[in-house]
This record gives sequence, C-alpha cells and structure tokens, in this order.
Amino acid sequence: MNHVGSPEWFNERSHTKEMDELNTFIENRRELFIDRFSPEKLLAMNGHELLQRVFSDDPDSMMRWLMFDKDCRWFGAAGQYKYLGIIYQDGSNWKYKEGARPELLRPEEAAKKAETVRNQLVSCVNEIEDAGVISTVLDYRVLQSRIEKVFFYKFPWALKYYQMFYPQYFPGMYADKTIERCLQILGLPNHGKANRLMNAGEIALFIRKCDVNNIVFNRIYSNKWGWEEDYPPCPNA
Repeated sequence: MNHVGSPEWFNERSHTKEMDELNTFIENRRELFIDRFSPEKLLAMNGHELLQRVFSDDPDSMMRWLMFDKDCRWFGAAGQYKYLGIIYQDGSNWKYKEGARPELLRPEEAAKKAETVRNQLVSCVNEIEDAGVISTVLDYRVLQSRIEKVFFYKFPWALKYYQMFYPQYFPGMYADKTIERCLQILGLPNHGKANRLMNAGEIALFIRKCDVNNIVFNRIYSNKWGWEEDYPPCPNA
C-alpha cells in the first residue's frame, strides 16, 4: 500500500475518470490562454493594445483572467488585488504601482509603462527558456538569480503566467503561505520567504516524481488537505 502523500499515492489517484476529465479541461484552457497571451502575442501589441488587452478591467484582459476568471482559478489563486498587476485601472484613471504608493499616469505614460512591464515579463520567460532542463533545486536558484532583477518576478500572477507555459517547472501554487504549507505537509525543504522560486521548485520537482499534471496534482492535494487548515506532515514526509 502506498504511503499517503508519496509520489505513488498521487499517481494512483490521478487515474480516475474525474481526473482524466479535469486534465482535458485544464489543458484546453491552457491552450486558449497560450493562444491569446503568449510572449509572441504580447510582443506584437503596442502600448495602448497592452493596456486594453492585458492590464484593463475588461473581463477578457490577461490580468483579469489570471486573477479573477472562474475557470482560471483551477490553475491556482494569484491574488485579487488589482494593484498587484502593477498597471491597473482605477475608475477612468490608470495607475502604476512599484513601490509603496501608486502613481497616477496619463494615457500616454500608461502605454509606455505597459510596454516596459511587458518587456520585463517576456525577459523572465526568455530566461526560463534559456535555462533548458530545470532538474534540481540549484537550477531554480540559478534561474532566480537571473530573473530577480525584474522586481515582480515572483509576484503570484507572474508565477502563474510562467506555469501556463512551463507546467513541468512550476506548480499551481504562488503565495508564500500556500507554498510553505505544502512543503510542510509533504515534508519538503523550505528555503525561506526570500526564495519563493526555489520553494515552488521543490514542489514542481516532487510533482514530476508523481508523473501527474501539475493542476491535477493540486486537485488531489486539495481533496486531501484543502488549502487553509493546518495539518501535520503526511505519512510519506
């Protein structure tokens, strides 16, 4: 009998009709997202297009999809504070938030900021691509050192964006509390809050041992432990 929380235990629970259907649903949604918001599609947009299609309050914008869309919540919660999107609408105004206080922008300024944020996000994705096969925690530490110059590199929505394109390298968990709780339950190393990317990497490496879809893993995990209550380490920890 497989120990609860072991890779074999997760794998065994992934072979059900429910999980097969979830896997199909998830990957269909992932394909739709990639088709609309791939780095190549973002690079083809000018500043004003980025404002409308990526950063606006439009229900179909990328940020709304990542943080608020019901179906996209299957890919994990990425926070629901608009200002975390860095460029956001406040009524009819555009604001930019990098430090403690948001900055009010004129439309032309907002468009330029949108291009800058887009370029920074794509630079992070390019670093992930250039990293090749990420197979150890050290690889995540090296990747972190290469992208941490982008101040929002580990924001939940950014991590969620990465996992849409690299589900084998990123789990569907983004906030420190969520990640650290999972590490504790599964008995995986915790590298501290300063190393969110490495902590996420520990979970991703474990998921690969399970040989399951990263979001199917989330479902099996939440069916057993939910997302909020405290639990002791699992029997396999």
